[in-house]
Amino acid sequence: MIEMIRRIFVLAGDRRKTLLTAVVLNILQNCCTGGMYLFVMAAIVSLVDGTFGMGTLLQCSLCMAGLLVLRYVLEYQVTRLQAAAGYEIMRDVRIRESGRLVKLPLGAFQAERLGGLTSIFTNDMSFVEMRCMATAANFIAGMTSVACLSIIMLFMDFRLAIIAMVGFVPAWFVYNSTKRAFKTAGEKRQEMEQGLIGAVLEYVSGMETIRSYRMGEHVFKEISGHLERYRDAAAAYELKAMRPMVLYQLFIRIGMGLIFLCGLIFYLNGLISLPVFLFFAIISGTYYQPVEALLGEFGILNIISLSLDHIESLHSLPVMADEGRSKPGEGGPGMELATFAYKDGQAPAVDGVTAEFRPGTLTAVVGHSGSGKTTLLMLLARFWDVQGGAVSLGGIDVRDIPQKDLMAAFSVVFQDVYLFAGTIRENIRMGRPDASPEAIIEAAKAAGCHDFIMALPEGYDTLVGEGGCTLSGGERQRVSIARAILKDASVVLLDEAFSSVDPENAWAIQQGLSVLTRRKTVIMVAHTLNHIRHADQILVMDAGKPVERGTHDALLAKGGLYRQLWERESSVKSWKLTA
Repeated sequence: MIEMIRRIFVLAGDRRKTLLTAVVLNILQNCCTGGMYLFVMAAIVSLVDGTFGMGTLLQCSLCMAGLLVLRYVLEYQVTRLQAAAGYEIMRDVRIRESGRLVKLPLGAFQAERLGGLTSIFTNDMSFVEMRCMATAANFIAGMTSVACLSIIMLFMDFRLAIIAMVGFVPAWFVYNSTKRAFKTAGEKRQEMEQGLIGAVLEYVSGMETIRSYRMGEHVFKEISGHLERYRDAAAAYELKAMRPMVLYQLFIRIGMGLIFLCGLIFYLNGLISLPVFLFFAIISGTYYQPVEALLGEFGILNIISLSLDHIESLHSLPVMADEGRSKPGEGGPGMELATFAYKDGQAPAVDGVTAEFRPGTLTAVVGHSGSGKTTLLMLLARFWDVQGGAVSLGGIDVRDIPQKDLMAAFSVVFQDVYLFAGTIRENIRMGRPDASPEAIIEAAKAAGCHDFIMALPEGYDTLVGEGGCTLSGGERQRVSIARAILKDASVVLLDEAFSSVDPENAWAIQQGLSVLTRRKTVIMVAHTLNHIRHADQILVMDAGKPVERGTHDALLAKGGLYRQLWERESSVKSWKLTA
C-alpha cells in the first residue's frame, strides 16, 4: 500500500503539494480522534476514583466536543482537497497521454490494441479517479489512527499494547502470501475486460458489413463468448478474495478477543487497574477497525494497483522520437533504400525503395493489392518510421524534422476517411482553422462537394455525426479532400482518392486538384489507371519494390507489369452483366 501511495504521488506531478497538504490535515484529523480517547480515559479514572462530578463532565465534554468539531472541519478539508486533486490529476494524465497518442506509430491503434487503449482511458483512469484517492486517504487516516492509539496504549500499559499489536502479524502474512496469486487473477480479469471492449468496438464499427452478410448471429456469439469469459474471470477473481479475507478478518477478531481476555486476566491478578482495563476494552473495537476496513478490500486494492500498472504502461508504448530541430528544405519528398515491415519476421511491406518526388509534379503509385502502395505514403508522412534506409523531405531526414513542421508540409487523404462529430464546415475548416467562409466554399467546390452540401437541410452547418455516419462513403471522401485542399500544404498525399465517387464527381475532383495542387508535389495511389494517365511519373510497385517507373506512354510501350494492369482494366470496362 505504501508503494501504491508512492506511485500516486509520482502520477500526481504538479498536484503533489495539494495531496501532501491533504495528508498533513488527515494526520491532524486522526490526532483529534486519538485525543478524544485521552479524555475518555480521564473520565473513566475520575469515575473509578469517585471524583467524577459536573465540573469533570463539563470539562471533558467541552474538550471532546471541540476535538470532534475540529475533526470534522479537517475531514471536510481533506475530502475537498483529495476529491479535487483526484479529478485534476486524472485530467492532467488524460491530457498528457492523449497528447502522446499522436506520437505513436499507427500499429498502436490496430484492433487488438485498440480495446486495451480504450479500457485504459475509460475503465482504468475512471477507477483511479473515483477510488484511488479515497483509498489512499483511508489508508493514511487508518494508519495515523492506529499509530496514535498505539502510542496511547503503550503509555497506558505496554504489555496489553504489544498483545494488541500481535493481532496484525498473522493477518499481514495472510494478505502478503495471497497478494501474488490474487494479482494474477486480477490481470486475467482485466485482460478479459479489454478483449470484450475490443470485440464490442469491432462489432459496432462493422455493423454495415455484419448486416449485409447476415453475420449478426455469428458475431454476437463471439461477443457472448467474450462476455462469458469476462464473467468467469470476474467471478473467479471475487471468489479468490473470499478465503484470505475471511482468514484476515478472523485474525483481526482474535486480536480483539486477546485484548479483552488478557486485560481481564491482568486486572484479576492486580497487574493493571480497572480504568486501564476498561480503556483497553473500549478501544479494542476502534483500534482494529481502520486496518480491517482497508485491507479487507482485497479486490479494490488489487484493481487499483493493476489500473496504475496499465496507466504507466502507456509510457512503454514505442513513441516515435520528436527531437528534430531541422527545417524541411525546398525540395520534395524522397526515399533512399527505405525498408519497412509491420512485424518482426514478416516480409517487408516496403523493400529497399529509392524514389524522388520532384516539387510541382504528380507521381502516381500503382500495383497489385498488397504491393506496398499505401505503406509508402504512410512512410512519407512518417506515420511509421522506416527500419532501414531513410525518408527525406527537401533533402532532410524526416526524423530530424519536428513533427509539427513535418505535418504542416503534408495534406493527406487516405482511403479510410474519418469525419469528426460536428458540422461539415468544422470538418473542412480543420485543414486551416483560420480559413474564411469563402475559402471553405472554394475548397468544397474544388473537391466536388459544394452542391450536395447545399442540398442538405442546414448546408455547411449540417451535423455529420460521429465518423461522418450521416454521409455516404463518397460524400465523406469528398469532404476530406476539401479539407486537404484547404490546408494548402506543399505535399499532397492521396490514397485511392476516387475510390468512392461516381465518374462525374471524380472528373470534377480531378479538375479541382489539377488547379489547386499546381506548384505542389502530389503523390497519389490509384487503382483506376485512367485517372493518372497524365501523371509526370508513375511508380509501379510489386512485392514492396518499385519494378517500373516512367510516364503512361513509356510504360505501355515497355510492355511490363503496368501494361498488364492497363489491359486488365480495359477488359473490365467492356465486361457486361447478363441474366
